Amino acid sequence: MQHCVQVWSGLGKMQIDELEKIQNRCVKWIRGEPLASYTDIEYKQHLMNLKLLPIRQLFLYIDLRLLYKILNKKVPISLPLGISFIDKSSLRATRSTFNIINDFDVTSLTDIGVKTKSHSVLLDHFFHRTVRYWNETPYEVRQCDTLDSFLYKLREHLRQK
Repeated sequence: MQHCVQVWSGLGKMQIDELEKIQNRCVKWIRGEPLASYTDIEYKQHLMNLKLLPIRQLFLYIDLRLLYKILNKKVPISLPLGISFIDKSSLRATRSTFNIINDFDVTSLTDIGVKTKSHSVLLDHFFHRTVRYWNETPYEVRQCDTLDSFLYKLREHLRQK
């Protein structure tokens, strides 16, 4: 399930629901209960016991892991044009910056801004999608110095969702 997640996570809700069903069957198989029927709470508990994340959160986790590596220059990929760190205090309040100013964390420059029209076909593109999640992730997760500490705090944050 983790292969090419950056492509998979752009799928629609119905396709991701189908992948979730496959993961549910895999959990039953791993637990030796192929005919069992789990409630949502039981299913999530079994995932936690197996140290797994639900599909949507797994996709988000892997997307944010790659973005962390990009931002910290651990992979030879750079941010595309139009995506950069934002200093909210330097933005002038206009209709085009309204969401940027109201959605970003004032305390740091770890927020990333995207210069694009809201009707762009690229809004589900990896960078646009992941930047949105990055900015929603708590500051204490984003500020981690090492990849391992970032991944640990990110996993704990996603499990609480």
